[in-house]
Amino acid sequence: IIEDELLVSRDIQRMLRGAGHIVAATAGSGRSALEWLREHTPDLALVDISLPEGRLAGVEVAAQIRAKGAPVVFV
Repeated sequence: IIEDELLVSRDIQRMLRGAGHIVAATAGSGRSALEWLREHTPDLALVDISLPEGRLAGVEVAAQIRAKGAPVVFV
């Protein structure tokens, strides 16, 4: 889950875990997500499309995740 708003991220985690899914990692910024992606490839990435300006945009992060072969869903 790549989401800069902590409460939203926690709510998404709660819903996914409640449905029996494993949340491998969370990131509050595109930069921290890409650091994690250097050594891991998720089965699916949930990406905040509107990450704040001045940081890596959600669309840019999604492109790099897709390049690793993982599907992306924008939230």
